[in-house]
Amino acid sequence: MTPTKTRKVIADTAKNLVGKPYRYGAYLETNGDKEPDGFDCSSFTQYVYQKAGIDIPRSSILQAAGGIGIDGLIADSDILYYRSPECMDGHVEAYEKIKLKPADLLFIRGNKGHYDDGIFPDEQVYIGHVMMYLGGGKIIHAESPHGVIIQRLSDIKEPIVRMKRWYPIDFLDYA
Repeated sequence: MTPTKTRKVIADTAKNLVGKPYRYGAYLETNGDKEPDGFDCSSFTQYVYQKAGIDIPRSSILQAAGGIGIDGLIADSDILYYRSPECMDGHVEAYEKIKLKPADLLFIRGNKGHYDDGIFPDEQVYIGHVMMYLGGGKIIHAESPHGVIIQRLSDIKEPIVRMKRWYPIDFLDYA
């Protein structure tokens, strides 16, 4: 399957789950044919990727640690702007633009800070939530208490600290 087709399958699967309830700590059945009755943020992304034949880790921190990544980002419509680490308060210092693609995973900080466990050496990343980009400035994610919802990326106020691509890529993905 081409990268474009893979991204479409992932995004279409995700959109078909809008309205599913939020379930903290939800795990996928070992029998992948059964659709879960609810999701937390990382089981949601794991499930939609699994439906496209891509296995990704269960937790948001492990999803953020793997894949193909571009780090230190903040969102503005369909573009993410690099920013320096001292701008973690949300202030944008843009010096290079990256085009988001459907199925890209975006990671925001948590408010508890208990995720700094050595996976990101010399950093205090505190991954607390994962969302998936759909295109057109929209994201989809499983959020408490709403469940699986679609929102505008510009409505997310927490700092985006990682972006990852877990789907097959080609050289055009970075054009």
